[in-house]
Amino acid sequence: MKAVFLGSVPKKTTLDEDTANPCCRFQINGVLYRLPVSAARDFALLNCLQIGRTYEIRILNGLVSAVCPCDALPPAPAPFSGYVPGLRTLKNLLATAMTPLGQALYVYGGGWNWQDTGAGPQAVSIGLAPEWFAFFQAQDLRYSYRDFYPAYGRNSYYFAGLDCSGYLGWAVYNTLHEASCLPGYVGPAQEMARDFARRGWGRLAEDAGSFCPGDVCSITGHVWLCVGTCGDGSILLAHSTPTESRLDCPGGGVQLSALSPSDSNNCAALALAESVMKRHCPVWYRRYAPVRKPYAVYTDFSGGVFRWALEDGDVLTDPDGFAALGAEEIVKRLFGGL
Repeated sequence: MKAVFLGSVPKKTTLDEDTANPCCRFQINGVLYRLPVSAARDFALLNCLQIGRTYEIRILNGLVSAVCPCDALPPAPAPFSGYVPGLRTLKNLLATAMTPLGQALYVYGGGWNWQDTGAGPQAVSIGLAPEWFAFFQAQDLRYSYRDFYPAYGRNSYYFAGLDCSGYLGWAVYNTLHEASCLPGYVGPAQEMARDFARRGWGRLAEDAGSFCPGDVCSITGHVWLCVGTCGDGSILLAHSTPTESRLDCPGGGVQLSALSPSDSNNCAALALAESVMKRHCPVWYRRYAPVRKPYAVYTDFSGGVFRWALEDGDVLTDPDGFAALGAEEIVKRLFGGL
Protein backbone atom coordinates (compact mmCIF):
# COMPACT_ATOMS: atom_id res chain seq x y z
CA MET A 1 0.00 0.00 0.00
CA LYS A 2 1.05 3.63 -0.45
CA ALA A 3 2.05 5.52 2.66
CA VAL A 4 3.63 8.88 3.49
CA PHE A 5 6.42 8.59 6.05
CA LEU A 6 6.03 11.16 8.83
CA GLY A 7 8.93 10.25 11.09
CA SER A 8 9.72 8.25 14.18
CA VAL A 9 7.57 7.91 17.28
CA PRO A 10 9.36 8.94 20.50
CA LYS A 11 10.80 6.10 22.53
CA LYS A 12 8.48 5.02 25.33
CA THR A 13 11.27 4.78 27.92
CA THR A 14 14.99 5.35 28.13
CA LEU A 15 15.32 1.58 28.49
CA ASP A 16 14.15 0.86 24.93
CA GLU A 17 16.82 -1.21 23.21
CA ASP A 18 18.36 -0.02 19.95
CA THR A 19 17.67 -3.48 18.51
CA ALA A 20 13.90 -3.15 19.04
CA ASN A 21 11.84 -2.46 15.94
CA PRO A 22 11.30 1.34 16.09
CA CYS A 23 7.75 2.60 15.82
CA CYS A 24 7.12 5.15 13.05
CA ARG A 25 4.24 7.28 11.80
CA PHE A 26 2.71 6.70 8.38
CA GLN A 27 -0.23 8.40 6.69
CA ILE A 28 -2.27 5.89 4.69
CA ASN A 29 -5.37 7.10 2.83
CA GLY A 30 -5.44 10.19 5.03
CA VAL A 31 -5.33 8.19 8.27
CA LEU A 32 -2.36 8.33 10.67
CA TYR A 33 -0.93 4.96 11.71
CA ARG A 34 1.86 4.00 14.06
CA LEU A 35 3.70 0.98 12.74
CA PRO A 36 6.92 -0.74 13.82
CA VAL A 37 9.61 -0.89 11.12
CA SER A 38 11.96 -3.83 10.82
CA ALA A 39 15.38 -3.14 12.36
CA ALA A 40 16.95 -6.06 10.46
CA ARG A 41 20.30 -5.60 8.70
CA ASP A 42 21.42 -2.65 10.82
CA PHE A 43 18.24 -0.58 10.40
CA ALA A 44 18.38 -0.85 6.60
CA LEU A 45 14.73 0.20 6.14
CA LEU A 46 15.02 3.18 8.50
CA ASN A 47 18.01 4.36 6.46
CA CYS A 48 15.78 4.40 3.36
CA LEU A 49 12.85 6.30 4.82
CA GLN A 50 12.76 10.09 4.44
CA ILE A 51 10.21 12.33 6.11
CA GLY A 52 7.52 13.61 3.73
CA ARG A 53 8.12 11.13 0.91
CA THR A 54 5.61 8.55 -0.33
CA TYR A 55 6.44 4.84 -0.33
CA GLU A 56 4.95 1.54 -1.28
CA ILE A 57 5.21 -0.37 1.99
CA ARG A 58 4.70 -4.03 2.80
CA ILE A 59 3.33 -4.98 6.20
CA LEU A 60 3.91 -8.53 7.44
CA ASN A 61 2.52 -9.61 10.82
CA GLY A 62 2.08 -5.97 11.79
CA LEU A 63 5.68 -5.07 10.93
CA VAL A 64 6.78 -2.88 8.01
CA SER A 65 9.11 -5.28 6.23
CA ALA A 66 9.74 -3.57 2.87
CA VAL A 67 9.65 -0.05 1.45
CA CYS A 68 10.02 1.36 -2.05
CA PRO A 69 9.83 5.08 -2.92
CA CYS A 70 7.02 6.05 -5.26
CA ASP A 71 8.68 9.23 -6.49
CA ALA A 72 12.11 9.95 -7.94
CA LEU A 73 13.90 13.13 -6.96
CA PRO A 74 15.49 15.14 -9.79
CA PRO A 75 19.30 15.14 -9.84
CA ALA A 76 21.03 18.04 -8.16
CA PRO A 77 22.74 20.55 -10.46
CA ALA A 78 26.34 20.91 -9.32
CA PRO A 79 28.11 24.29 -9.40
CA PHE A 80 31.26 22.36 -10.15
CA SER A 81 31.41 19.06 -12.02
CA GLY A 82 35.14 18.57 -12.53
CA TYR A 83 35.67 15.67 -10.14
CA VAL A 84 36.12 12.03 -11.12
CA PRO A 85 34.88 9.39 -8.63
CA GLY A 86 37.73 7.15 -7.54
CA LEU A 87 40.54 9.28 -9.02
CA ARG A 88 42.93 9.30 -6.10
CA THR A 89 44.77 12.57 -6.53
CA LEU A 90 45.03 15.67 -4.38
CA LYS A 91 43.53 17.77 -7.16
CA ASN A 92 40.55 15.44 -7.38
CA LEU A 93 40.03 15.54 -3.61
CA LEU A 94 39.77 19.33 -3.78
CA ALA A 95 37.58 19.16 -6.89
CA THR A 96 35.29 16.67 -5.15
CA ALA A 97 35.04 18.91 -2.11
CA MET A 98 33.89 21.78 -4.34
CA THR A 99 31.00 19.81 -5.86
CA PRO A 100 28.39 20.23 -3.04
CA LEU A 101 29.11 23.96 -2.58
CA GLY A 102 25.83 25.81 -2.17
CA GLN A 103 23.77 22.65 -2.69
CA ALA A 104 23.56 21.16 0.81
CA LEU A 105 22.25 22.94 3.90
CA TYR A 106 23.73 22.37 7.32
CA VAL A 107 21.78 19.62 9.09
CA TYR A 108 23.10 18.34 12.40
CA GLY A 109 23.72 14.63 11.77
CA GLY A 110 23.46 15.09 8.00
CA GLY A 111 25.53 12.44 6.25
CA TRP A 112 25.26 10.09 9.21
CA ASN A 113 22.86 7.15 9.36
CA TRP A 114 19.46 7.16 11.08
CA GLN A 115 20.86 5.57 14.23
CA ASP A 116 23.74 8.10 14.29
CA THR A 117 26.55 5.55 14.47
CA GLY A 118 28.40 6.15 11.18
CA ALA A 119 28.04 7.01 7.50
CA GLY A 120 24.51 7.12 6.11
CA PRO A 121 23.52 6.05 2.60
CA GLN A 122 24.05 9.53 1.13
CA ALA A 123 27.63 9.69 2.43
CA VAL A 124 28.52 6.41 0.71
CA SER A 125 26.85 7.25 -2.59
CA ILE A 126 28.71 8.39 -5.68
CA GLY A 127 27.68 11.88 -6.71
CA LEU A 128 25.50 14.51 -5.10
CA ALA A 129 22.49 13.18 -3.24
CA PRO A 130 19.29 14.60 -4.80
CA GLU A 131 17.82 14.76 -1.29
CA TRP A 132 20.23 17.55 -0.37
CA PHE A 133 19.18 19.78 -3.23
CA ALA A 134 15.48 19.00 -2.79
CA PHE A 135 15.70 20.01 0.86
CA PHE A 136 17.66 23.15 -0.06
CA GLN A 137 14.99 24.13 -2.60
CA ALA A 138 12.24 23.60 -0.04
CA GLN A 139 13.80 26.13 2.39
CA ASP A 140 14.46 29.87 2.24
CA LEU A 141 16.34 32.56 4.17
CA ARG A 142 14.32 31.70 7.29
CA TYR A 143 15.73 28.15 7.45
CA SER A 144 17.10 27.21 10.88
CA TYR A 145 19.00 23.98 11.38
CA ARG A 146 17.65 23.94 14.94
CA ASP A 147 14.18 23.13 13.58
CA PHE A 148 15.55 19.83 12.22
CA TYR A 149 17.68 18.83 15.18
CA PRO A 150 17.74 15.12 16.13
CA ALA A 151 15.07 14.25 18.67
CA TYR A 152 14.27 11.25 20.84
CA GLY A 153 17.72 9.81 20.19
CA ARG A 154 16.99 9.40 16.47
CA ASN A 155 18.53 11.26 13.55
CA SER A 156 15.36 11.70 11.50
CA TYR A 157 16.81 14.21 9.00
CA TYR A 158 20.05 12.32 8.29
CA PHE A 159 19.26 12.49 4.54
CA ALA A 160 18.43 16.19 4.17
CA GLY A 161 21.84 17.87 4.29
CA LEU A 162 25.33 17.59 5.70
CA ASP A 163 27.13 18.41 8.88
CA CYS A 164 30.90 18.91 8.97
CA SER A 165 31.92 15.27 9.33
CA GLY A 166 29.22 14.08 6.94
CA TYR A 167 30.52 16.47 4.29
CA LEU A 168 34.16 15.49 4.71
CA GLY A 169 33.27 11.79 4.84
CA TRP A 170 31.34 12.12 1.56
CA ALA A 171 34.21 14.01 -0.12
CA VAL A 172 36.80 11.43 0.90
CA TYR A 173 34.54 8.54 -0.10
CA ASN A 174 33.91 9.99 -3.56
CA THR A 175 37.63 10.56 -4.04
CA LEU A 176 38.65 7.04 -3.07
CA HIS A 177 35.84 4.99 -4.62
CA GLU A 178 33.92 4.54 -7.86
CA ALA A 179 31.07 2.44 -6.41
CA SER A 180 28.44 3.23 -3.79
CA CYS A 181 27.57 1.41 -0.56
CA LEU A 182 31.07 0.50 0.63
CA PRO A 183 32.08 1.23 4.24
CA GLY A 184 32.22 4.97 4.80
CA TYR A 185 34.42 7.49 6.57
CA VAL A 186 31.99 9.56 8.63
CA GLY A 187 32.92 9.82 12.29
CA PRO A 188 33.19 12.29 15.17
CA ALA A 189 34.63 15.53 13.83
CA GLN A 190 37.35 15.89 16.43
CA GLU A 191 38.61 12.36 15.70
CA MET A 192 38.69 12.41 11.88
CA ALA A 193 42.27 13.69 11.48
CA ARG A 194 43.62 10.99 13.79
CA ASP A 195 41.39 8.35 12.18
CA PHE A 196 42.81 9.10 8.72
CA ALA A 197 46.35 8.96 10.12
CA ARG A 198 45.63 5.57 11.74
CA ARG A 199 44.47 4.28 8.37
CA GLY A 200 47.98 4.93 7.04
CA TRP A 201 46.91 7.60 4.55
CA GLY A 202 49.37 10.15 5.87
CA ARG A 203 50.42 11.63 9.19
CA LEU A 204 49.49 14.23 11.74
CA ALA A 205 51.29 17.44 10.84
CA GLU A 206 53.95 18.54 13.28
CA ASP A 207 54.21 22.12 12.04
CA ALA A 208 51.03 23.37 13.71
CA GLY A 209 49.92 26.63 12.19
CA SER A 210 51.18 25.88 8.69
CA PHE A 211 48.49 24.50 6.39
CA CYS A 212 48.77 22.68 3.07
CA PRO A 213 46.12 21.99 0.41
CA GLY A 214 44.04 18.98 1.41
CA ASP A 215 44.85 19.13 5.12
CA VAL A 216 42.05 17.76 7.31
CA CYS A 217 41.80 19.89 10.43
CA SER A 218 39.95 18.48 13.45
CA ILE A 219 39.13 20.97 16.17
CA THR A 220 36.76 20.95 19.11
CA GLY A 221 33.36 20.02 17.69
CA HIS A 222 34.26 20.61 14.04
CA VAL A 223 36.37 19.44 11.10
CA TRP A 224 37.37 21.44 8.00
CA LEU A 225 39.36 20.99 4.80
CA CYS A 226 42.15 23.35 3.81
CA VAL A 227 41.83 24.40 0.16
CA GLY A 228 45.02 26.46 0.27
CA THR A 229 46.90 29.40 1.72
CA CYS A 230 46.76 32.80 0.04
CA GLY A 231 49.66 35.12 -0.60
CA ASP A 232 48.71 37.30 2.38
CA GLY A 233 48.74 34.30 4.73
CA SER A 234 44.97 33.92 4.96
CA ILE A 235 43.52 30.42 4.48
CA LEU A 236 40.67 29.32 2.22
CA LEU A 237 38.73 26.42 3.72
CA ALA A 238 35.79 24.23 2.75
CA HIS A 239 33.36 22.88 5.33
CA SER A 240 29.72 22.46 6.26
CA THR A 241 28.86 24.80 9.10
CA PRO A 242 25.98 26.87 10.45
CA THR A 243 26.13 30.50 9.35
CA GLU A 244 23.60 33.28 9.65
CA SER A 245 21.44 33.95 6.61
CA ARG A 246 20.97 37.48 5.33
CA LEU A 247 17.88 37.52 7.60
CA ASP A 248 20.04 36.42 10.57
CA CYS A 249 18.59 32.90 10.73
CA PRO A 250 20.99 30.05 11.67
CA GLY A 251 21.27 27.97 8.53
CA GLY A 252 24.41 27.60 6.43
CA GLY A 253 25.85 24.43 4.99
CA VAL A 254 28.60 23.46 2.54
CA GLN A 255 30.57 26.59 1.73
CA LEU A 256 33.94 28.26 1.41
CA SER A 257 35.13 30.39 4.31
CA ALA A 258 38.27 32.27 5.28
CA LEU A 259 40.74 32.26 8.15
CA SER A 260 43.03 35.17 8.83
CA PRO A 261 45.34 35.81 11.79
CA SER A 262 44.23 39.44 11.69
CA ASP A 263 40.80 40.64 12.76
CA SER A 264 40.16 42.27 9.40
CA ASN A 265 37.77 40.97 6.75
CA ASN A 266 40.08 42.51 4.17
CA CYS A 267 41.89 39.26 3.34
CA ALA A 268 42.49 37.38 0.08
CA ALA A 269 40.82 34.17 1.27
CA LEU A 270 37.51 35.91 1.99
CA ALA A 271 37.65 37.63 -1.41
CA LEU A 272 38.18 34.23 -3.06
CA ALA A 273 35.28 32.69 -1.13
CA GLU A 274 33.10 35.62 -2.14
CA SER A 275 34.02 35.26 -5.81
CA VAL A 276 33.39 31.52 -5.99
CA MET A 277 30.13 31.48 -4.03
CA LYS A 278 28.71 34.51 -5.85
CA ARG A 279 29.52 33.23 -9.32
CA HIS A 280 28.94 29.51 -8.99
CA CYS A 281 26.25 29.37 -6.27
CA PRO A 282 23.99 32.37 -6.96
CA VAL A 283 20.89 31.05 -5.15
CA TRP A 284 22.97 30.20 -2.11
CA TYR A 285 24.73 33.55 -2.27
CA ARG A 286 21.41 35.40 -2.13
CA ARG A 287 20.78 33.66 1.18
CA TYR A 288 24.25 33.53 2.75
CA ALA A 289 27.32 35.74 2.67
CA PRO A 290 30.77 34.07 2.89
CA VAL A 291 32.36 34.64 6.27
CA ARG A 292 35.73 34.81 7.97
CA LYS A 293 35.88 32.34 10.84
CA PRO A 294 37.75 33.07 14.09
CA TYR A 295 41.38 32.06 13.59
CA ALA A 296 42.07 31.10 17.19
CA VAL A 297 39.00 28.83 17.37
CA TYR A 298 39.67 27.12 14.05
CA THR A 299 43.33 26.45 14.87
CA ASP A 300 42.99 24.99 18.35
CA PHE A 301 44.61 21.74 17.06
CA SER A 302 42.73 19.67 19.66
CA GLY A 303 42.06 16.91 17.14
CA GLY A 304 45.20 17.33 15.06
CA VAL A 305 45.90 18.29 11.47
CA PHE A 306 46.06 15.36 9.05
CA ARG A 307 48.34 15.69 6.04
CA TRP A 308 48.13 13.26 3.12
CA ALA A 309 51.15 11.25 2.05
CA LEU A 310 51.42 11.99 -1.66
CA GLU A 311 54.14 9.66 -2.96
CA ASP A 312 53.66 6.91 -5.54
CA GLY A 313 51.92 3.99 -3.88
CA ASP A 314 50.13 6.13 -1.29
CA VAL A 315 46.34 6.38 -1.16
CA LEU A 316 46.56 9.82 -2.80
CA THR A 317 49.18 11.12 -5.20
CA ASP A 318 49.86 14.60 -6.55
CA PRO A 319 50.73 14.38 -10.26
CA ASP A 320 49.27 17.85 -10.80
CA GLY A 321 51.54 19.52 -8.24
CA PHE A 322 48.65 20.97 -6.22
CA ALA A 323 50.47 20.59 -2.90
CA ALA A 324 52.83 23.40 -3.88
CA LEU A 325 50.15 25.83 -5.09
CA GLY A 326 48.61 28.78 -3.31
CA ALA A 327 44.87 29.12 -2.86
CA GLU A 328 44.54 31.67 -5.66
CA GLU A 329 46.10 29.33 -8.23
CA ILE A 330 44.13 26.32 -6.97
CA VAL A 331 40.84 28.20 -7.35
CA LYS A 332 41.89 29.36 -10.81
CA ARG A 333 42.71 25.82 -11.95
CA LEU A 334 39.54 24.35 -10.49
CA PHE A 335 37.06 27.03 -11.53
CA GLY A 336 38.81 28.99 -14.26
CA GLY A 337 39.08 32.76 -14.15
CA LEU A 338 36.98 34.52 -11.54
